Amino acid sequence: MYKKVKLTDDEIRNLLQSSDNEFSGELSESSSHETEDVVMEIPDQVVSDSSELDESEQEIQPTRRRSRPKAQIEQLAKDMVASSSMIWKRSPYVNQRRRSVANVMRTSKGTKPGLKPDTSGKAFLMYFDDNILDNILMCTNQKLGNLRESSEDIFTKNSKAFEREKIVSAIGILFNCGVHRQNKDSLHDIFSKVNFPMYQASFSEHRLRLLLKCLRFDDALTQAARKQIDKFAPIRDIRNMIVCKFPEFYNPSESVTVNEELVTFHGRCPFGLYIPTKPGKYGIEVNLLCDSDTKYCFAADLYAGKNHNSGPEIVRRLIEMSNLKQSGRNVTMDIKFTTVPLASDLLKEKITKVGSIRSDKRDVPTELRPVSLKKILCQEQSDLPLVMMPL
Repeated sequence: MYKKVKLTDDEIRNLLQSSDNEFSGELSESSSHETEDVVMEIPDQVVSDSSELDESEQEIQPTRRRSRPKAQIEQLAKDMVASSSMIWKRSPYVNQRRRSVANVMRTSKGTKPGLKPDTSGKAFLMYFDDNILDNILMCTNQKLGNLRESSEDIFTKNSKAFEREKIVSAIGILFNCGVHRQNKDSLHDIFSKVNFPMYQASFSEHRLRLLLKCLRFDDALTQAARKQIDKFAPIRDIRNMIVCKFPEFYNPSESVTVNEELVTFHGRCPFGLYIPTKPGKYGIEVNLLCDSDTKYCFAADLYAGKNHNSGPEIVRRLIEMSNLKQSGRNVTMDIKFTTVPLASDLLKEKITKVGSIRSDKRDVPTELRPVSLKKILCQEQSDLPLVMMPL
């Protein structure tokens, strides 16, 4: 064990003379007027034998570790900066002991209190209330009145106005045909004697055919002006009245999901799409927000053009329609909808999100972007030594 002691030149000479030649060497003579401080490492025995040292001179000087270079420290603590001036940390934040405010649920999941529909008919009328049915009835009878004036068919001219119960019966027949996979059958086959007798008890074939021909959901007098601005104008009002009722009867679970769906449709539609990767390929695109546990739909937004149809705008509209602000839920979404500014905006509304982001976004720094295979192969080929082959 060695200790560090601060000695002068005269003290070193005295120690060397009394140490039985443990240290050899010649010391250069220095002037008596100039004294320099020298730091040496000597054994413990030499220090214990010297009685001429003062207590202040016998104090042990602490050793100093070599500090890490400053450039290396700054490199480890340096943050990643994206092209949009967004800062990314290299290490995650320390986990908090308390749950974050954005993950605290204000309402419990499940059906809201006071709602116990006994039959499927009562459950259906919760969404299609009297206001919606009256609006459909008014627009349908308006179309029937126009057909009476222009048609030469005796049955159409003598037809009476429709009633609300007939509208409900027609919707029930369409639902039942869809459940039993009869949606592609003709009306003549549906009203045959071998089919369900409820069809013939509710309608006649000609009366249902006329109703489906006159069925409208919007005022035809102002429809042409609104279609120039909105392609979805013929059904926009009824759709808003129905969709706004989705979050009124049920509370979502801890996690909800946002995704797109292509509803198969081969008819004439100004906003129809063709997506070859989908099973149906032709149809109408619908963006949905559903519960992850029960698959209950809370909001639906139809694609009716490129205007206001970017991924973050769709998510913001779905969140607003489903009344999930300040609810502490988590939203899982596809790469189409995920952006870093959207995550910041949802966190301010006490909503967290999970999703994958594209590496070519401006908010992603270059350190996190994957290197292409072509670039790696070019780098490996440049590192190979050149070899001259004889001809």
